[in-house]
Amino acid sequence: MNKNYLIGYLGKNIEYVQNNEQLKQYFFDTKIEQIGDRYCLTNKEKGVGFVFNSDQKLISIHLHDGSDNAYNSFSQELPNSLYFSDNIEKVHKKIGISKFESGGGEILPILGLSKIWRKYWFDNYYLHISFHNKGKSISLVTLGI
Repeated sequence: MNKNYLIGYLGKNIEYVQNNEQLKQYFFDTKIEQIGDRYCLTNKEKGVGFVFNSDQKLISIHLHDGSDNAYNSFSQELPNSLYFSDNIEKVHKKIGISKFESGGGEILPILGLSKIWRKYWFDNYYLHISFHNKGKSISLVTLGI
């Protein structure tokens, strides 16, 4: 399976995603949840969540590492040959883009230390990566438009 196959689903409508043979493994028996003006398909057991906008177009895909106890680890290939065990330097080297946005690492009241993140922009999508322990491993990969 193409490691970047999920990118091709960004911008597709809910019906297309739900009826797609490749994606049925994630959402076979999952109901759409509406949260405000967004729609979500999540499978916590498979470590994946899809978010659709008010027009019911897929705008982001969230792939979890399983560390937050709410989601198991996403077990399929991650985009750009990434692994959840990759540190921030390895991610940057694999992606090979020198321009990116970054943030996190601040101590927030009540929440404590926020996760470091980087956001890489490509032609038709972005890749947002959150890290554990000041960049030692990946906690969440988000594909979005």
